[in-house]
Amino acid sequence: MHTQTDEARRGESSGSRTEPDLSPGRLEAFSDGVFAIIITIMVLDLKLPVQNGPAGLVNLWPVFLSYLVSYILVATYWINHHHIFRQVKTVNNRILWTNIVLLFFTSLVPYFTAYMGLKRVSSFSAALYCVVMLLAGISFMALRLAIAVQFEDDPAYAIASRPAFRKNLIAAGLYCIAIPAAFIHPAIALGIIAFIAGSYFIPNAWIE
Repeated sequence: MHTQTDEARRGESSGSRTEPDLSPGRLEAFSDGVFAIIITIMVLDLKLPVQNGPAGLVNLWPVFLSYLVSYILVATYWINHHHIFRQVKTVNNRILWTNIVLLFFTSLVPYFTAYMGLKRVSSFSAALYCVVMLLAGISFMALRLAIAVQFEDDPAYAIASRPAFRKNLIAAGLYCIAIPAAFIHPAIALGIIAFIAGSYFIPNAWIE
């Protein structure tokens, strides 16, 4: 009897070590901190103009434009991240690592935002910026799929999440269009990205 009990306890303790000791709330709080740091870093890239008067601010329009678009995008990622994490029951390794990948690509946004502003929104810098947005969008889809695994036996969730995933696919397709469009004119690519950001500002847009 004692041997079986000891083995059972060892099995339970070893099994508990296989799952990450992380609650959905703790992972969301960590992600919120990363999103806040990303936005703060982008603000630090806004430099004061060298030239005096309104002309100095006008000359910095590429920096302000890229900052505005990036701010909206990061904000919408944070809003939708919070929206989907309200449904998470437990955190497993798949959710943990897909969330880390999402934060990684999102953390690249300040760098390529600054690069695009430095190059005054050239075609190449805008195309690179769109590539980063595409990778972030794909990682968000991967996170949504990782969460959906927990609801495989819930038909109602499958019906409700299908339009959201379709919306993610449409956004990824628009990012793919924006990349070559940047070589036609950078403003076209930024317009497409701004449209995507606007559609995600309300989490259930195109869905309800």
